[in-house]
Amino acid sequence: MKFKSLLLILALVVSTSAISQSNFSVKNTMLQWQLVFNDSTTTLNKQLKKSGFLITNQANEITFTKEFTTNDLKKYGYVKASFPSYINNGTITGIIDVKGNRYRVTITNIKVLNNADDNYSNLEEHVVRKDNIKQQPHHIKTLDMLNTYFISLFTISDKKDDW
Repeated sequence: MKFKSLLLILALVVSTSAISQSNFSVKNTMLQWQLVFNDSTTTLNKQLKKSGFLITNQANEITFTKEFTTNDLKKYGYVKASFPSYINNGTITGIIDVKGNRYRVTITNIKVLNNADDNYSNLEEHVVRKDNIKQQPHHIKTLDMLNTYFISLFTISDKKDDW
């Protein structure tokens, strides 16, 4: 009976982490994050600029760069002592493809600042091995947090904050 319970809990944990990491993939040893949003793109440029993105518009494509800090990550669960030291300030770059009332965000480069030597490194140097995402709990926790952060960055907010 204990064995069945343990097996059930293990299966639940594995399936939960697979779901939350599903927006990350590895292509040619490079980590990328991709998600399609089914929202109108009419206010997308405005919201991105307001959120500190550097953007370049082309026909049906927007390229972007955004810096982030540990303060940005705090509301998504970041606590310095409970995350690997490679999660610090960083930069993301990528492309937003627009098609009708949908847009696909692909983050192709995630750089993180190393506290030890003040140099940036690519996130895949820490979480990818042999074209696979490492499955250690601290890597899974990190990618889960970044996944939530990225979703919130690119979800169009239609709040009217007059307060």
